[in-house]
Amino acid sequence: MREILSAFFHKVFMCIRHPIRSMKRLMALFGDFTKYVPAYASAALSFYIIILIVPAFSIIAFASSLLKIDLHMLQKILSQYLTTSYAKSVISVLKNTSISWSSLIVLILSVYAISRGIGNIYSLSKNMFPTDHIEKETMLGYYRYTIRITIFLLLGAIAMIFVFAIGPIAKAFNVFYGFFVLRMVLLFLIAVTFFTAIYMMIPKAYVKVGEALKGGLIATIGEYILSSILGIYLDHANFSNVYGPLASIVMVLFVLDWSSKVFYFGFYMTHRYYLERYEHRIQEATVDRLDHLGRGIIQMGHKVCYVRNVLPEEKVELNVERETNSKVIAVVSRIIEPSVDRDTPICFQSDLCEGCQLQYMNYLRQLTFKRQETQRSIMKHSHFAYGDDVVENILAAHKLDHYRQYLRASVYDYEGTLYIGEKTKNTVSFLSDCALNDDLINETASQLEFILNQYKEAIDIDCIAFKKFEDDIVILIKNNKSDLPEEVVQKIMDLPQVKGLYKLKNGFGLTRLTYIAGEKLFNYIYQGKTYQLSANAYLSVNKEAEGHYIDFMCDLIDPNDHVLSLHFHNAILELCLPNPVVAIEEDPHMVDDARNNAKRLGIENKMFLCDHVYAKASVVIHKLPFESVIVNLVHDSFSSALSQAFFTSNVKNLYIITLSPHDLIMSLRANDTQRIETTYDLVKVYGVDSEPYRTEALWIFHFVRKKRKGRS
Repeated sequence: MREILSAFFHKVFMCIRHPIRSMKRLMALFGDFTKYVPAYASAALSFYIIILIVPAFSIIAFASSLLKIDLHMLQKILSQYLTTSYAKSVISVLKNTSISWSSLIVLILSVYAISRGIGNIYSLSKNMFPTDHIEKETMLGYYRYTIRITIFLLLGAIAMIFVFAIGPIAKAFNVFYGFFVLRMVLLFLIAVTFFTAIYMMIPKAYVKVGEALKGGLIATIGEYILSSILGIYLDHANFSNVYGPLASIVMVLFVLDWSSKVFYFGFYMTHRYYLERYEHRIQEATVDRLDHLGRGIIQMGHKVCYVRNVLPEEKVELNVERETNSKVIAVVSRIIEPSVDRDTPICFQSDLCEGCQLQYMNYLRQLTFKRQETQRSIMKHSHFAYGDDVVENILAAHKLDHYRQYLRASVYDYEGTLYIGEKTKNTVSFLSDCALNDDLINETASQLEFILNQYKEAIDIDCIAFKKFEDDIVILIKNNKSDLPEEVVQKIMDLPQVKGLYKLKNGFGLTRLTYIAGEKLFNYIYQGKTYQLSANAYLSVNKEAEGHYIDFMCDLIDPNDHVLSLHFHNAILELCLPNPVVAIEEDPHMVDDARNNAKRLGIENKMFLCDHVYAKASVVIHKLPFESVIVNLVHDSFSSALSQAFFTSNVKNLYIITLSPHDLIMSLRANDTQRIETTYDLVKVYGVDSEPYRTEALWIFHFVRKKRKGRS
């Protein structure tokens, strides 16, 4: 506030010191002001003020009567600002605290009346406060926005009145109000707050407090100067000789018109301060680090700036896209000083697709980043050990591209053609030509795009998924209309690699598949053994990484341990373990697959249960003696029920599997209440790079139960 006032008075001093130059600037300023605020704007706002002021105070009176608020302070303020006759009319409304059911209808209509005045200001703000995100606003959206702002302003006014009406504050206000200087300061601050709030809330663009505050100061000072000049003039002028009984109405219109001009001038000055920032959004900065999602983090004062496709310690040129009270979203317009770890992306869509966050990073550096980010998450959000002796080096992938054997994506219309990929406000990506997808998936997606565009009018596909079982493709489709036309089904099944077609009933909930055509079981070969899985089966993104993960777990778990596995998915790990295993899964199709494969392979020491995982686990853990428990949290979070079960159990080894250590640690922090931390030590974290060029990796967290006091 002190800096703003200092700058303001400095400009006033310069205007006095250079009057001719200041007059030219003032005329240019006024000319620019008239471009944004036409001559009729103040008259229109005056009309709306006349309409809305009584309804507004009716709502305040209604709320005050419900909350038992003393309006004596507000009546004093109104007497200070309004003409005597008009102030008496408004105060009479405030004193009327009667409530009836019919008054509720009047109050609803009052909100609408007030919103028209807000809408008048909002309409002008569209040109004054540009944004990067241009949205086509509907009539319904216009009314919804203006009514919402109206309600916020009314609630804010009622809240402020309520605060000032609290016993000690009301007494202090009455004391201060008796002194002229204190009264002027108090009224000045109230007016500045009022204008600042309106200047911040009405535009859809993000207006900073400082920008609105400067406009509010200018408007308040202008209103004070105007009221002083009009006060002197009205004391010596007798309008009743000219206008007769209409003199008071003429004076009200005259005062409101000029007050509206001053209000809009303060609004216009807020616009200039906003535009000064908006037009200078491009700035240079140095990237501090990457977060767990692969976004660059840049500290800008008390705000955090997020930016994609950058590396730590790079000096970049930023173009700010969006700014809120706590964060800034920006895009890189130029790399000024690239990192030594910067590499050429393997995909031409790397700057558009949000799926591959690390395409610009050297692969060896990717491995280091994933490990360090795991250590950082453990260190920041828990009390577990996190050093190099705990978090092992991540196991590198041999194949860095075309490794994904599972794809899910949207189907969107881009310039009249259907594509499989992702579409946002700023970018589009084409996943039928993805550098990470298996070649067979890309080929199938491209062929499917051709078929879908042939029957575009007969379908309305929302999302689609591809699963690759060896050399076979299974397609899962969600069609918003009825069933797919027979011609479309036939065309898809004519593709030689497509062996199954299923309908998704709701998004990607794979337990809600409906069979359409093709086979129902598909071969999946691992270490020379053939498993048969249904279309519902969980399919790891990277088959090579899944093999490494199974090898890790087979080496880690003592062959003599009794094992409990939660969320076993495709059960290949459980079937590979030599141990006796009890496994729980909620999807009945996955349970059927596991039982059938165990029977086919002649494996008898496994028990596969279909039940609510965490509820059943809480019972089983205390009934049977398990030395090791595997909790697969690839798509789930840790629950408080599960942490309580481990807290009271005798399970020695706990293995938690996750693709995101950050999400795991955060779920432990939110749902565990330190039960695991007090009963288990984190002894090792093993990583398998299941997704090169992405932030995800397959992590195994190995916890060992602490020795209890009094026992060896």
